[in-house]
Formats: sequence, C-alpha cells, structure tokens
Amino acid sequence: MKKNYHFKRNINVFKINTAKYCLFLTIVLFSILSYAQQVTYSFSTAGVLGRLGPNQGQINTAYAATNLNGLVNIVTQGIQEFTVPVSGPYLFVAAGASGGGNISSFGCRGRVLQGEIFLTAGQVLRIVVGQRGEIGNGSSGGGGGSYVVSGNNPIIIAGGGAGYHVALTAAVPNSDGNYGNNGQAASDGTGPGGVGGSGGSGSNSGWGGGGAGFNSNGTNASFCSGTGGFSFGNGALGGSTCNNTNGGFGGGAGTHGNTGGGGGGGGYSGGGGSTQNLYGTGAGGGGGSFQAPGMTNMADLGLNTGAGYVYISRLCDISISTSANPICVGSAATLSTNAVSGITWSGGSTSNTISVSPSVTTVYTVTGTSTANCVAYNSITISVNIPNVTAAANINYSVCPSTPVTLSGGGANTYTWSSAVLNGVAFPSPASTSVYTVTGTNTLTGCTNTATAIVYVYPTSISLSPGSSICSGSSATLSASGAMNYTWTGNNTILPFQSPVVSPTSSAVYTVNAITSNYCSISGTVAVTVNPSPVITAVSSKSSFCRGESTSISVSGASTYLWSNGATTPSITVSPTVTSYYTVNGFSNNCNSNTASVLLTVNFCTSIDKNGLTQNNLSVFPNPNNGEFTIKSIETISLDLINQLGQVIKVITLNETNNHQVNISNVANGIYFIVGKGNNSSINQKVIVNK
Repeated sequence: MKKNYHFKRNINVFKINTAKYCLFLTIVLFSILSYAQQVTYSFSTAGVLGRLGPNQGQINTAYAATNLNGLVNIVTQGIQEFTVPVSGPYLFVAAGASGGGNISSFGCRGRVLQGEIFLTAGQVLRIVVGQRGEIGNGSSGGGGGSYVVSGNNPIIIAGGGAGYHVALTAAVPNSDGNYGNNGQAASDGTGPGGVGGSGGSGSNSGWGGGGAGFNSNGTNASFCSGTGGFSFGNGALGGSTCNNTNGGFGGGAGTHGNTGGGGGGGGYSGGGGSTQNLYGTGAGGGGGSFQAPGMTNMADLGLNTGAGYVYISRLCDISISTSANPICVGSAATLSTNAVSGITWSGGSTSNTISVSPSVTTVYTVTGTSTANCVAYNSITISVNIPNVTAAANINYSVCPSTPVTLSGGGANTYTWSSAVLNGVAFPSPASTSVYTVTGTNTLTGCTNTATAIVYVYPTSISLSPGSSICSGSSATLSASGAMNYTWTGNNTILPFQSPVVSPTSSAVYTVNAITSNYCSISGTVAVTVNPSPVITAVSSKSSFCRGESTSISVSGASTYLWSNGATTPSITVSPTVTSYYTVNGFSNNCNSNTASVLLTVNFCTSIDKNGLTQNNLSVFPNPNNGEFTIKSIETISLDLINQLGQVIKVITLNETNNHQVNISNVANGIYFIVGKGNNSSINQKVIVNK
C-alpha cells in the first residue's frame, strides 16, 4: 500500500533538549492524527505509579472522556485488553517508561518506536503501558517497557529506561531503552542484558535487579532478592525491593532503597542491574525493543522521558453499514460502503450496496478507495439469529400403536407441529414409525427454526384368512397368524383359538383380538357370508292324463337345475306310459336346494267305481288303499304286480282254487301296475298305495 505520510527516522536524540523533544512529540502526534481519516486510540498508565499496573476502575476513570470509554477491559492486573473494531492497516507508536532518578535531558529514558501492520476486526490486543521506576535514597528502579501483544505474539515492544543510584550529571547511553532487540548491560558491567526475549541479569555483586524480557523474568541481584522484573506472560509486574525502591510496571527491575544502585529496564529483552557505586555512575541497562516481522513504516522515534504510552491509529478508513443486524435465517440485510471507487466485496460484487442472506453468522469484507484517495479495507459480521429449537417426545423407545405420546418443543417461545399435533398435548401414536417437525418462533425477534422428533412404533401386523361364503348348514375356518395369542368374537360367540371353525346360520363378521411378541394389541376382522339353500317348486301343466299324452313340468327358485331324467332346463316336456314321479334339484350360490317332485298319473281312460277299479272283468279294491287290497276276477288269469321302475314285485294267479280272488298286503307307498292278459283283452290296472 502506498503511504502519503512520513516520519523522520534516526533522530539524533542527543542533540535536542526537553523543549525540542516535546515539540517533536507534538509534531508526531499531529502527523498521526492528521493521517488520512485515521482514528487514534491513546493508552496510558491511568496515572498509576510503581510496580503494579492500573485496575479496571482506574482505567474507566482515565478513559471516560476518550474514544476508549467502555472499550478496555482489565483481565490481568494492569494489562489492558482492546478489541480491534474494524479490519485494516493500523499505525503503532509505543514508548517505554524512563527509570527512576533525577530526570534531565541526559539518559534514563525509554525508547519510542513506530510500525504499521494489518489488524482484523475482532482481534484482541493485550497492552502494557510502562510505568516509571520508583526513586529511593540514592537509588532508583528500572522503567517498564510498553507492550502490544496479540494472543501470544508480540506486535511492538518499546524498551524501558534503567535506574541510577545517584543524581544524573551526564547521559549514560547504556541506561536508555535500546532500539535493538537485546537488553543493555549495566554501566558497571555487573549485570548483563538479556538476549532474544529473555530477562536481564541482576548485579552479581550488588543491589540492582535485572529487567524482565517478553519470555522470561529478570534475575534478582545477588544482594537483594525479589528485585527481578516479571515477564509479560507472568503479568509484567515491576521488580520489588529489599527496602522501598520498586521497578516500574512493564518489567522494570527493583533495587535496594538506600544507596542501592539502579534496576534494569523492562522490554523485549531486559536490561542488566547495577551495583552500588558511590564514586561512579552506577546505572542499570535499558531494555530492548521489538517490531513484528511484516511491519511497514518502521522507525526509531527517539527517547521518552516519564511514563510510557501506546498510540494505535486506524489508517485510511472506509465504513460498512447494514440495514439489519442480527437477521433471522432466511432474511436479507443490505450492506453499504462509503468507498468512492475500486470497490470489491468478498462475494465479488463491485457496487456500493449489496444484499446478503447468510444462513449462519458470516463476515463480509470490502476493499475500496476512500475519499482521501487511499485504498482501505473493512469488514462486518452479520449475525444470524437461529433459535436453538429442539424437539422431544416423552418416550425414547418404541411404543405400540395408539399409545399416548406427547411432543414438546424447546428453545423458542411458540411452537407449531406437523400433523396437527399440539405442543405438550398427548395424542395416540401412529400406526408406524413417523417423523414430526416442529417450527419454533422467537417472539422477540420473529426468527424461526425447525427441529424433528421421531416416534418409533413397534411393527404390528397379523395375517388373516380371507372372507368366505358358505351354504346354510356348512362351516368355515377362521385363521390368524403373526401374533402370540388370539381371541375371536362374533355371532355371540367367544373363541380363544388361532383357527376356530364356525357354523353361522346367517352372515356374520368375526373379530380377532391378538397380542404380538412386543405385547402390542392388534385386531382384525373376517366376514363369513351364509348363502341360504334355494327353495324350488316344480309344477306340471296337468297331473293326470291318458297314455300317449304329454305334459310340461316347470321349476323355479334356483339358478340351475338337474332333473331325474338328466335334463338341466327350467322346464321339461314328458310323455310317460305309466304313472311316474319326476324329481328335480336346484343350485344357487353353489348351494344345493331341496328336491321337488311331481307325480304324473297315466290313465287307461276307463271308469273307476266308488270302491275300486274294474277293467275287463278284473276288479281291484279298495283303490287307492293303505297297502292292503284285493284283486278279483271272473276268469282264470295270471297277473304281474309292477312298481314304477318296471320291476315285478309279485306274480298273482287267479283260478278256481283261490276262488279267482287274492288279498295283497304290506305293499309300500307308491303307484303300482297290475299287468296281465285275459281271454278277450290285455289288462293294465293302476293301484295307488298311500298309507
């Protein structure tokens, strides 16, 4: 990115007095504040002195009237946490605190350095602002370094100045914070400085402790325990003292409070501590500094007298606004930017305004040229309000069909279930495993979400015999399978069998109630249709006629028929030569009917007297009779008694011996014929027996 500002580098700080230095800082700050649309956040010690940093109350008071009001949290004592508001390039200026002592234009000063780096919205910065070391009787603690750290990675660290044991009369270069990474050694050489982020060493023959590095604490002086400063990871506290001269917050080292030498400065690497030296300078070493790899516009801005500070400036700002945030899932938000040209959104759009409809919380970014004619970057997080809707049944195992089930939703305010289920109201479970969906609504936001609940149902089915049709008087077998036990009911009967046989007199429906292997109840029905046997009636057009005539016989009451003579038509025409019975059977719905009979009497067309029948001097009496009758003739004659089938059942001889008369008895019901041949004619006489 092309920059349109410059800071003077390699300033000869040893040639400017205090007034000029103050003017320099004014120019620096003005340059920072006037940079293209920048916003500067100024972090201070909140007026706190000594080895402990400020607490939350002190920070709140100090920042109440600034743009940091409400934006800084103290989680660890003294370490200020700040969340990056928008993504983009940021300029850092950090100054370490000076050590204790009589401050003049000479030494004991913290380092001031700058650098620019890109930060991301939501990134949390942990900031330590170095505090001056305390002043004792002929001794002073080391000044604290100023740190800006993201996670565990340092972004910029300004080394603190060391302490002196006597009043300053000349500058001691070793006591100033170092622009390089390593801490400086004490002026008397008794305490080496730290390297590569480690703490400095305390005096090996005196009272001044070593300043803290980023990675490790400074070590204690050999004559004064607890004087080493604490690393950033250990809270960045200043070192304590054997008497009353503590190091400054930010890892500055402590020393003895009574002519005890100078503590080392805190920083990326700690400065070394000095011994007591009444006849020399006795100055501790200044702390080292750090600028993260990848930083641009890096510069050494010289030295700082007094408490440390940190300025963070947001450069070349463009904004993003939204029509709604958060939004409901499925809803849309309109994003707008104030960039004037070169706009590119993360989705590829190049317009000032875009519409987005994320299904989950999403970060949208835009790059463009601001009104200050510089390229900037910004981002916005659109939060998607998705109610955490849950769905649950009051059962978590399989149930039998029609078991009461209650479905309940959670995570919202109102709930609408599928299948007309009411939330929290019991209903009969379905016949098979089913999925139910609930839509939950957050009444405050109007946002909805769905969830599902499964009601597991034991499979319950039985196999039944099909319905059947039977004839009246017949039986049917009912059958069921697929369960453990069965009870049939119907037609006023209870049948505790799996396959009972039933004989209903009329059509009936039988119900089986069964228990499955899962102890579920199930039922089914089988219909038995009873077809009545048809009742038929046979009628002859005439029941008595002379031999040689014919007559028709008709039958009704069934669908099909079978006559005794083999005919199958509803009507037959016959011409019997002798008196005969004709019978017929009918069939409907596969059921046999009763048998209908018609008696056709064949007459010889002769007269019949009152008590009997006389033909050709032959008389039969009585006729009809009850099975006992008399045959009498006036002449000798041989006769045959023949039944309707033409069988001769008796041979009768009439002569003088039996006085031409024979008595017949024990003859079964029916029509019989007496057949014979006389002297003058043939005889064919019908006899009717009806007991």
